[in-house]
Amino acid sequence: MPIQSGSNRILQKMNRTYKIQPVIENLEILRAKIPHLSISTDIICGFPGETDSDFEETIDLIKWLKPEILNVSKFTPRPGTKAKSMKQLNSKIIKERSFKLSELFRTSLIDINKGWKGWEGEILLLHKGDQEHQAFGRNIAYKNVFIDDYRGNYGEFVKIKVDKVAGFNLFGRLI
Repeated sequence: MPIQSGSNRILQKMNRTYKIQPVIENLEILRAKIPHLSISTDIICGFPGETDSDFEETIDLIKWLKPEILNVSKFTPRPGTKAKSMKQLNSKIIKERSFKLSELFRTSLIDINKGWKGWEGEILLLHKGDQEHQAFGRNIAYKNVFIDDYRGNYGEFVKIKVDKVAGFNLFGRLI
């Protein structure tokens, strides 16, 4: 879901037809109905006219949203667009905002992943891991899952239990 900004003012400047509150309300409904809902979104840092206050609204949204995947883009004017003719932000400000948002996301994702410890469910095994006899797969929320001592086939679903969480990765065993 490419939200782009947490500021209604900036969304309007981007010619987006939606506002943040209905997005939040719909996501609350989805989260209530779908356990472990995995959310992916895109945010553009430094759109022309973005104030510190606008950016803080985006920070607040990401703190609430806690996406599993966040694509942070630094605004770059494209030829032939309306935004190209707008007053551009200083590239240093754009870089700082992008860094701050990325750091927030990394910290949030590590905390989110801790909640997966003890989870049992199916993963799709995709290929070998970095270690000998290690397999890499993804679960229902598109999480990285590694299984040690695996000697089976790939492209199959297997049932696992997550025993360890390290950063962005989950480590489990077959059950």
